Amino acid sequence: MIASVAATVWPSLFYPKSAPTVGVAASIATYASAFFSRPIGALLFGHYGDKLGRKPMLIWTLGITSLGMVGLALTPTYAQIGLVAPILLLIFRLIEGIGLGGEWGGAASIITEFSLKSGKVGYWTSWIQATTAFGIVLSIVGTLILRQLLPPIDFLNYGWRILIGVGAVMLVIGAIVRYYIFESPLFQKILKEGKIERAPISLAFKSDWKKIVLSGLCWPFIVTLVAIEMYPTGLSYMLQLKTNLLTAYSAILVGNLVQASAIILGGILSDRIGKRKTILLISNILSLIASIIFFPLLNFGDIEWFIIAYSFLGLSIGIGFGTVAALLTELYPTRYRYTASGFSFQLGGIIAGIYSSLLLPTVILVSGGLVRSWPLIDILAISVCLISLITNLLLKETEIRE
Repeated sequence: MIASVAATVWPSLFYPKSAPTVGVAASIATYASAFFSRPIGALLFGHYGDKLGRKPMLIWTLGITSLGMVGLALTPTYAQIGLVAPILLLIFRLIEGIGLGGEWGGAASIITEFSLKSGKVGYWTSWIQATTAFGIVLSIVGTLILRQLLPPIDFLNYGWRILIGVGAVMLVIGAIVRYYIFESPLFQKILKEGKIERAPISLAFKSDWKKIVLSGLCWPFIVTLVAIEMYPTGLSYMLQLKTNLLTAYSAILVGNLVQASAIILGGILSDRIGKRKTILLISNILSLIASIIFFPLLNFGDIEWFIIAYSFLGLSIGIGFGTVAALLTELYPTRYRYTASGFSFQLGGIIAGIYSSLLLPTVILVSGGLVRSWPLIDILAISVCLISLITNLLLKETEIRE
C-alpha cells in the first residue's frame, strides 16, 4: 500500500513545490529509502536473535515496523509544516525499514529450522515471499474500495492514512500472535548445549564473509526489478500514459497473483530438484528478458498488454523469489543463521536501494520524465540482472546445516 501512495499521493502532498517529474522522483526515492536502513535492522536483531532467540526478536521487529507505519500515517503535509513534512516522512520510512530488516532473517530462520526434517524447506519458506505479493493484492483491493467510498479529495487528505494505519494495527496483532508461538527447536538445542555465540556478527563475518557477500548479490535482481519497474514505478508510468487508475491497479493485481503463485511453485521446485541455485538462475535469465520488454509492452497502452507485462515479469521473478529464503538460510549454521542470512538478504536490498532511490530518480530527471526514461531503466535492469547472474555462478550450492 505504501508503494501505491508513494506513486499517487505523496508527490502532491509532500513535494507540491517541485515540478511533477521531480515530485515523482522524490516520492519513489523516499519509498526506496527503507532499503538502506534494513541492513541495520538485520544486524541488530540478527545479533540478538542468535543470542536470545528468534521468537522475541520477531515480536520486536513487528512492533518497530508498526511504529514506522503509524508515523507515516500521521505525518502532516508540506502545506501544514513545510519542509519538515518530507523529512519526517523519510525518517518514519527509515524506522519502518529497520523493523523490516530485522524481520526477514528471523522469519526465514525459524521456518527453516522447524521444517528441516520435512524436506520441504523451499515450500514452507516460499510463503514468506508469497505473503508480500498477496499483501500487495490486498492493499490494492483495499485502496480501490476506499477510493470508491470516499471522494478523491478525502482519499488524498486522509483515506490513504487509514490504509497504512490498518496495516500497522495488523502488525500489532501479528506480534501478539507471535507471543504464543514456540521457539525454534534448533535454537533451543544449541541453547541447551551451551553453544550460543557471544558475538554472532563477528563470527558470521569471520567465518563466511565471502559467502555473505555472494549470497547477498545473487538475488537482488528480484527486488530491484520490482522497485524500478513493477511497483511503484510501473503504476506511475501507466498513470502518465493517461491510463485510468482501475485499469492500472487491475494489471498490478493480476501480476502479483501470478507472482505469488510462481513464488510457491519456485519453492516446491527447489525442493523437488534439490538445486536452489538452478531455480534462481532460471529465474534470473527469464527476468532479464521480461524486464527488457516490460515498458515496451506497457507502451501499447491497452490493459491486455499491461497484464501480459506484469504477469510475465511476476512469473519470472516469482520462481526465483520462492527459493531465496531456503537458499540463504541453508548456507549458514544455526548459531549465526539469523544474522548471516538476514544481512545477506538485506545486502541485496541495498543494491535495490541504490538502483531505486539513486539511479532511477537520476535517469528520470535526465530523461525529462518517467515516460521518456524507460530505455535507460532497461539498462539499469540489464545491469542488475548481470550482477546477480555472475554472483550466482560463483556461489556454491546450499546444504542443510544445523
